[in-house]
Amino acid sequence: MCFAFTQLVKTLLALLLDLLSSTFIYFTALFIVIFDVSSTNTGLALSNALQLLLFVQWLIRMGGDVHSSMSSVTALKKFADHVPSENNRSPTALTTVSAPDGWPKDGKVSN
Repeated sequence: MCFAFTQLVKTLLALLLDLLSSTFIYFTALFIVIFDVSSTNTGLALSNALQLLLFVQWLIRMGGDVHSSMSSVTALKKFADHVPSENNRSPTALTTVSAPDGWPKDGKVSN
C-alpha cells in the first residue's frame, strides 16, 4: 500500500514540475512574440526553456536521492552511537562457562 502512495506522490510531483516548466516555456514564447526578438536569440531562448522539462525533474529526483541517502547515513550513525561496542565491555561482563560433567571430551560418535 505504501508503494502506491509513493508512486502517486512521484507522479503528482512530475505533473506539477511539467506544468511549471510548460508555463515558463509559454511565457518565454509570449515574451519573444511581444517584444519581437531576433531569430537567433529566439531559438536559443526556446531551446534553453525546453531543457527545463528534462533537467528540473532530474534535479529534483537527484536531490531526493541524495536526501534519502544522507538520511540513511544519519540513522546508521545514530544507531551506532547508541549500541555499545564489544571493545568497551568490561572483562567482568564475560563469564566462562564450563561444560557439564559427562560432556564428551573428544569428537567420537558411539552407538
